[in-house]
Amino acid sequence: MNQSQTIFFYWNQQHVELDFSRPEAPRPSTTVLNWLRSQHQGKGTKEGCAEGDCGACTVVAAWPDENSVMRYHAVNSCLIFLPWLHGKQLITVEGLADNGHLHPVQQAVVDFNGTQCGFCTPGIVMSLFAIYKNGASAGREDVVLAMSGNLCRCTGYEPILEAAMSITGLPGHDHLSDTEAEIAAKLKEMPEAPVRINHQEQLYMKPASLSEAISLRQAHPQAVVFCGGTDVALAQTKKFIEYHELIDLTGLKELTSFTEDESGWTIGAALPLEAIHRRHDGRIPMFDALFRVFASKQIRETATLGGNLGTASPIGDTWPVLMALEAIVVVSGPGGQRTIDIGNLITGYRRTAILPDEIILEIKIPKPKPERNFKFLKLSKRRQMDIATVSVAVSFTIDSKGIVHDPILAFGGMSDRPERATLAEQVLHGHLFDEERIDKACRTLNDNFRPISDARSS
Repeated sequence: MNQSQTIFFYWNQQHVELDFSRPEAPRPSTTVLNWLRSQHQGKGTKEGCAEGDCGACTVVAAWPDENSVMRYHAVNSCLIFLPWLHGKQLITVEGLADNGHLHPVQQAVVDFNGTQCGFCTPGIVMSLFAIYKNGASAGREDVVLAMSGNLCRCTGYEPILEAAMSITGLPGHDHLSDTEAEIAAKLKEMPEAPVRINHQEQLYMKPASLSEAISLRQAHPQAVVFCGGTDVALAQTKKFIEYHELIDLTGLKELTSFTEDESGWTIGAALPLEAIHRRHDGRIPMFDALFRVFASKQIRETATLGGNLGTASPIGDTWPVLMALEAIVVVSGPGGQRTIDIGNLITGYRRTAILPDEIILEIKIPKPKPERNFKFLKLSKRRQMDIATVSVAVSFTIDSKGIVHDPILAFGGMSDRPERATLAEQVLHGHLFDEERIDKACRTLNDNFRPISDARSS
């Protein structure tokens, strides 16, 4: 098997070849942010929090879609390991100006007085750049959502939003457009060979196929499997965890599909949440509401459904929604594929029914009947970029007489795991949906859940 210790990418318009077999090479789990800060021309990207909250480290990663058209994604460089850049173009704030002339998004920030101390400005400019290059028209709410991962300590949000509104819907042409087709073609030509980096007491494995991923999982049961890395990188930067073996499933074709048929939707476990948001186009119940409050756009560009399920957090945002949708999780291992009902997937605090040699392959969501009602609510201190204190997803049917049928009430933050309020469901099922019945159902919640003592105050 042809494996490589070298990754190839473009930094702005410069081709970069990073050979991890060289003694002076960084560790594979070095973040893009830390690598940039070590480069003479990379210090425009700032470190504010190193945990994906502030957006000061925002850069743009671009790569060609299935039609060879470059798509631009604002991401947190503090939560991305260097090998993730393989086959992509990395664009940083240093690459925007052209021969001393400000880029249109930089000029917009100047024109609308959108900077004060300036520390957050490079990250904000890069988020605006992604909006500009993708050329989509956007309303104010869309812009606020796109910018929710960029904090400004000087409270200069209104001028920043005005600058953003001034560049939305523009054609997105700039000096980078002159080489866009050439870079897209070269990125498409890069071989999809597996990457295997053994350097500085760290083994980093990036398989090129599902069968190879399963083989690696079997051969390295102690390896940390990740895709996107928003949790794994955070544990490294904040808890100083040393990873000795890593299996990176990012971009694996078998895990990044999105299909729809009469029975429902099938979503690859490694498909980023923002890609799901774009592709489902409002058709999957509660997904729009979910993605509006799930972290930030930068996080959603790399975070995945498989990762959110695999961490088995009691306050994982996707869990209640997938429970209310009665999703089925497909896992794959040496023994083949098997399905697990979402309610049986989690077995305890951050524990799942996935075997040590299995990986999550896809999530299947059955199409609900048209008369089915859905609602998702998340309680947190902030609307975006915050962890839930409590969340709930509800699904039910009410017939013409006002009788409730087959209710599902799935909660996060109420126990050591996301869990259904089965006692409340029994109280509601087959009865008139009125205040008395709702009050009776609410009184059962104390008997249904055993909140844990944690930082969420649930």
